[in-house]
Amino acid sequence: MITIREVAKAANVSISTVSRVINNSPNVAREKRNRVLAAIEEVGYVPNVKPKEPEVSEQAKVILVITTIFHATLCPAIEESASEMGYEVLFKYTGEYDKGIQKKMTNGLWKDILNEELLAGIILLNPIMSREMYNDSFFSKFPVVQVGCSMRNYGGYTVSTDDFQAAFDMTSCLLDKGYENIVLVTPNDEVDASHYSYAQERYYGYHKALKNAGFSAEDETVIYCDLSSRGGREAAEQIMDMIPRPDAVFCLADRIAFGVVKAFLDAGMRVPEDIGVAGFDGVSEGAEMTPSLTTVVQSFDDIGAEAVQMLDQIVRGEVSNGRKLFVAHRVEERQSTR
Repeated sequence: MITIREVAKAANVSISTVSRVINNSPNVAREKRNRVLAAIEEVGYVPNVKPKEPEVSEQAKVILVITTIFHATLCPAIEESASEMGYEVLFKYTGEYDKGIQKKMTNGLWKDILNEELLAGIILLNPIMSREMYNDSFFSKFPVVQVGCSMRNYGGYTVSTDDFQAAFDMTSCLLDKGYENIVLVTPNDEVDASHYSYAQERYYGYHKALKNAGFSAEDETVIYCDLSSRGGREAAEQIMDMIPRPDAVFCLADRIAFGVVKAFLDAGMRVPEDIGVAGFDGVSEGAEMTPSLTTVVQSFDDIGAEAVQMLDQIVRGEVSNGRKLFVAHRVEERQSTR
């Protein structure tokens, strides 16, 4: 069965752009619209003919997005894709990995902001769907799509970057550039690693790349820090005290890398001449800083569009089994590595 993803690939556009063309949105440039239409014909994609949508009072048409962050690209992508499919979006901010999320939601806080009958489904943007939440009376009533972090062996619906492969690709890139002593700086918590499950997968990718290159576990150096620029600066202080000093740093989040680079520059070190730095995420600030940041670029537009599309498929009964979808990433080589 031909999917919208294959159309997007053939047309070299995002999934959300294909969705806009299919739904006759005016917010698409003519050149892109023509490419999408040509790709639809080329791959033989047949768009679903949707019946006229019932009024909100007749059908649940609200998607609740529970999030720990307001992502400048991902959140608008979710809202735009949902709107194109006839849904309204309500964002509920919980704070950074708020462990009380389940208690808050199941104690009726949602009633203050949303009539249950209007709720079509839930997207979890980084809060991890725990087994307790999975079996909880509130969450079990509605379709749930997890974006980003997820439990290992979670049998539900997940959309994310392939964190293992992306970290493997970046570490391999650094090795190919001749770096041999690569420190990994991670936001993972040594005591409670479930906070940042994506960081576990990224560590495994780093480990696998080093192992494939002939390095042993003794050659690995991992530093834990807060998921912030300040955490990156503190990690950099540890790195500058190491003997011998590493020749590259791979930060598992751009926010951390920003602090690492600033600390090195403030200390009089040159990036990348004295030490290389790479990040993970592809946030816009990384391309604008000096030196610009080598990083793994995640396709946040596509992640948002895919999450909404997956939720819509569940609502319509088109899928009924758990599904994990990886969205494409790329390694963007910039000035912070040689």
